[in-house]
Amino acid sequence: MGANQSTSTSAEPDRISWAAYLGLGVAAVVLGVVTSIGVWLFNRAFSLIHDLTFNSISGWAIALIPLVGGIVVALIMKFGSKPDKLAAMAHVIDGVAEQGGRLNTRNGFVFVIAAALGIGVGAPVGSDTPSAMIGGHLASWFGQRFHQRELFIRSLVVAGIGAGISATFFAQLAAIFFALEIVLGGFGGVIYVVPTVIAVAMSGFTTFLLNGAPTPYVVQAGTFQWDGTLLLFVGVAVLSTIAAIAYVNLLPLTKKWWTQVNVPYWAKPAIAGLIVGIVGIGLPEIFGTGLTQMKQIFGGTVFPITTLLALVIAKTILTPTSLGSGFAGGVIGPALAIGSAFGYLYGALVAQLFPNLGISPIAFAMVATAAMLAGTFHAPLFGAMMILEMTNNYLFLVPILLAVGIAYALAQRFQPGSAYTFALPRVGVHLKPGTFTADHPQG
Repeated sequence: MGANQSTSTSAEPDRISWAAYLGLGVAAVVLGVVTSIGVWLFNRAFSLIHDLTFNSISGWAIALIPLVGGIVVALIMKFGSKPDKLAAMAHVIDGVAEQGGRLNTRNGFVFVIAAALGIGVGAPVGSDTPSAMIGGHLASWFGQRFHQRELFIRSLVVAGIGAGISATFFAQLAAIFFALEIVLGGFGGVIYVVPTVIAVAMSGFTTFLLNGAPTPYVVQAGTFQWDGTLLLFVGVAVLSTIAAIAYVNLLPLTKKWWTQVNVPYWAKPAIAGLIVGIVGIGLPEIFGTGLTQMKQIFGGTVFPITTLLALVIAKTILTPTSLGSGFAGGVIGPALAIGSAFGYLYGALVAQLFPNLGISPIAFAMVATAAMLAGTFHAPLFGAMMILEMTNNYLFLVPILLAVGIAYALAQRFQPGSAYTFALPRVGVHLKPGTFTADHPQG
């Protein structure tokens, strides 16, 4: 594909030969397939760990599963990874913005192993970050191993991340928006868009071959009325954004709190794991990524109102607590659980106040979840497309679009960064608006 060289001007893509473009496309095809297989193995790993632990232990002893798992995760991260100023997706985004896509492959590999164990033992964290890192780090390793130019490495890293998200959620358009909107910070032109689209498409195809079509569920959300009821959706959008702001702001706060706790490094995730285990005895829905609970809510499973309220509070607090203590994982799955449960609660209240309205609480769950994603990740397009693809229900497109716009505007004003970028300013990295580039203030 050409010699390794730095991207110096925006005109460089015009100087790339068709042969180089073809090679980049072929690399995107291979990357999409391999990433999908890697994510499939990752999902199988944490599912196996979950079955081996939770199916063999019951009662109060369940609380010991995340406790012991937390100790093992701490040991893996301590002795397996090299010290880095940034962790997980913040490192990846910074790597794309200012390191030419060159990521620490060893740290990524260790993080994925630790995340598989942590999710398997019930930590309330998402699988999005490790899945994205599988694709991103594979792409970075490939680009560095074969001495590709910086522009190509960055392009493949973005494409690999999209492939990882596609394999996790089987939402191809949302995965494309995730890679471009959240990781790259913009669309970046053909050199980024085309490889990402190709990698996501091949990831989706390979995921279908490995898992079959995702289990369909019919979303009985009622009918959207083109009248003043739109204000009710504005209400749930605003409240969900407040929940997203609290969720994101708790991430650095809990991280700071854990650094001040004077106990050995391995004891911190052990303590967090014990808290999660104790809560999980009475609220088993707290365990794991949260994706299952969202699908159940959208699919019509009726949860007691008290269970949904407890799930919202527990996920909002315990996911940042777990990540801050040292567990490895992501934040999308818990955000999906929080948004859907909160929206359903809001919808149930609306149904009681306006029984003749004819809108299911599930409709408010959809809108709230889209707003939760847009607010958590500062990504309105990703938030909207994730829910629309997952539910295959476009009747509520207008309130969903309105909700993600509101969420994005409010979140930009009231939180320091997205769930992935809040840590960057603390190490002197300030991302410029638009397609991300790093800005290091002088002095």
